Amino acid sequence: MRLSTSLPAFFLFSCFMMSGDGVVADVIRLKNGGELRGQLEGIAKAEDAPVLMRTLSGALVEIERSEIDYVQRRNQVLEEYVSQSRAVDQTVEGHWALAEWCRIRRLKEQRLEQLELVLELDPDHKEARRGLGHVQHHGKWMPREEMMAQRGYVKHKNKWITTQELALIEKNTQQREAELVWYPKVRVWLGWITGNDAYRRNEGSKAFESLQDVDAIPALAKLMATHENLSVRILYIRVLGNMPGQRPVKALLDRYLFDNSEAVWRQALASIDSDQESTAIPQLISALRNDSNNVVQRAAAALGEMGSEEAVPALISSLVTTHKYKIQVPDSQPISFGSTAGGQVGMMNPGQVSGATAIQLQALARLGQLPHGAQVIPFHNVPKNMKTVTLKVDIKNQAVLTALEKITDKNLGFNERDWHLWWSVYKT
Repeated sequence: MRLSTSLPAFFLFSCFMMSGDGVVADVIRLKNGGELRGQLEGIAKAEDAPVLMRTLSGALVEIERSEIDYVQRRNQVLEEYVSQSRAVDQTVEGHWALAEWCRIRRLKEQRLEQLELVLELDPDHKEARRGLGHVQHHGKWMPREEMMAQRGYVKHKNKWITTQELALIEKNTQQREAELVWYPKVRVWLGWITGNDAYRRNEGSKAFESLQDVDAIPALAKLMATHENLSVRILYIRVLGNMPGQRPVKALLDRYLFDNSEAVWRQALASIDSDQESTAIPQLISALRNDSNNVVQRAAAALGEMGSEEAVPALISSLVTTHKYKIQVPDSQPISFGSTAGGQVGMMNPGQVSGATAIQLQALARLGQLPHGAQVIPFHNVPKNMKTVTLKVDIKNQAVLTALEKITDKNLGFNERDWHLWWSVYKT
């Protein structure tokens, strides 16, 4: 390595060992572990020609190819952003100022990153919310897409249209006609496999097992998805699993998330191939917001198996979810609920639950709401006047935590704030 200007020896050493903090430059990594930052000069005509770099002090350095491990060209504005993000004050003002700096320099992704950090410190920061495209809907800040979705709209070719309009656009007459053809066929085959004629049952099974036309999915779903016969529902999953492409994914996820039979929902998840996961993951992320905790837990478990980092923010937000449960209590002796010492919602008068059925008691026990057990009252002693009350319960979702641990190899417990802070650092 040669310098074209005379420099003290200590400067040469600093060029090799420069840490990079606060520096805007291209980078040359040397085989001896040293590092040079500056502006690359010209383009070498031969592969073995020396590389020229104008250092930050203005010196022109010539480096032999044999001394170089690799050369990396960097956008100077991006490099400056990295330097500023390392030194920024961890305050609302600091991150907002850096976000504005990014806006002026048209660093879109970096600006969004800083705006998210502003919201972590001040969730009600209006300018940051607007910068992220959030709007207020029913007194709550949310992305515009979420607000429009709640109103029944979807985005299609940069326009907001109703889901019904989208369905009409996507389902043209030719496709609809192709789907309708399958309804009588599926109905006949279904009659065969549930009938008493052994020959017909065998023929019907063969017809279903060989079916691969995705246009048959609507007919299959209509006639078989929720059939009372468990064997029919399992056959339905097998048929979907044999079909190619992405169209079977939605139907498979519907049974995975909502079927009551473990045999059905386990097979439905197993039938989703790796090349179909890109379609499944966004639908599973949406399911994390479902009112049913069972659906939330199943969606999280599937996301953990698929291992997509795309799902991490939604999983973090779903570590603890609130769900409503209806129970019956005596109208004359209302039972009140409050927060227990462990942070869960529990009964203020522990030890008894009056007016609850066995199924309701079982549900409360699963949620950890009966730490003192329950007392069974003879039927003739149950008060006649009962009322239904809605109980809101905050549930720590173990399946969500397990999914996060699988995807990130981290265990930060159920502390959403710690997870969000870690994720923000990880993304940068």
